[in-house]
Amino acid sequence: MRSLPRTVQLLAGIAMVVGGLGGGRALSEVVAYSGDHDDFVVARRRELEVRSQITGRLPAEVLDKVGDQVGERAWSRRGINLPLAIANLVLSTMLFVGAMRALGRSHWGHGAWQFAAMLSVPYTVLQTVVLIIEAHDGRDANVALIAAMQKHGPVEALATLQTTLERVIVGAGAALLVAYYAFCAVYLRRPAVTALFVEPTAE
Repeated sequence: MRSLPRTVQLLAGIAMVVGGLGGGRALSEVVAYSGDHDDFVVARRRELEVRSQITGRLPAEVLDKVGDQVGERAWSRRGINLPLAIANLVLSTMLFVGAMRALGRSHWGHGAWQFAAMLSVPYTVLQTVVLIIEAHDGRDANVALIAAMQKHGPVEALATLQTTLERVIVGAGAALLVAYYAFCAVYLRRPAVTALFVEPTAE
């Protein structure tokens, strides 16, 4: 049997990487948002503490105040982030397993991969909108961290610039993912590609 075209192999390899990374991140988010409120807020405060050790140590009272604010804001979006994390876990698993099975010419794998890619387009757009909105939630943390690094200067302007940069990076990454998913969804529907994957034979 002839090997699959290199384009299919490349797309499947990318799907497995994207699905594996996305699934791991989604699982950690599901666990975090399904846990205790206080533990969640403390975890966000510890993340800020790690960042402060790199950029400039924050006073304890500032760390506690800003860390709690970041944690509470993130928790307040639990109603949207938990369902999104669950959806991401399902889609990432389907993308990974489907692409892996497709490399073995599985008809089911081809269908699962194509279906996951198609649904990942609207999911990624929605997730990106949420992340862009949430970028503003961390602005107080950025102000505090920048102030710890430099006592004088345009702290507010630099914090705004950092928030904008974070949004640009999120948007650019999302655009690449959407382009990849859309290409997969269209490419895998081509009759010449579909014919490469065999139907299961009846016993």
